[in-house]
Amino acid sequence: MARYSEDDFDALQAELDRDTAKALGDLRRADRAQRNAETQAWLAAGDNLAEKAIAALDVGEEPRALRLVERIVALPAVEETRSGLMAVNLLLYNEVVDPTFAGEDARGLLDVPLRVLPTLDRPAADALRHVLASLSDYELPAGTLRRIQTVVPLERRLDPPFAGVEEAELPAAVTAVLRLILRLRADED
Repeated sequence: MARYSEDDFDALQAELDRDTAKALGDLRRADRAQRNAETQAWLAAGDNLAEKAIAALDVGEEPRALRLVERIVALPAVEETRSGLMAVNLLLYNEVVDPTFAGEDARGLLDVPLRVLPTLDRPAADALRHVLASLSDYELPAGTLRRIQTVVPLERRLDPPFAGVEEAELPAAVTAVLRLILRLRADED
């Protein structure tokens, strides 16, 4: 199970420093920074489109939502990561994590996600399982990890978002996840 400590981050920084000290190291670091900036820009675009699609779904504008979802799916891949799909995954992740780790009056850890999971269609359930497995990267109580492991193997966190979904099915899968996000937001109120 992946756990990240200060030592892990120190080791990463040391590796970056060694890379910079090598010939063309600054150039490699600048190239990496450029790729990171590009990734962040595409993720922001995907997030923006996803929020607009959620708003359209919320008011019953299905054709508009579908057009937005198709744009999400068409966003480019950066370093083999499909930016639109990653943006939707991160949006769902934040929807689960933000209320979970909020203040004292927040909903119980995993209560709502685990309650809705059995009612979801396959694409939304699979995306939620992926997010739940990703939570195992945090220092969580053993009981919480066991609750997650009852619905998904923790190794699932290593899979890319929407793994196993055929290209033709991606718009429907993304729409299902956006509907799940809308549902989770409604449950928070």
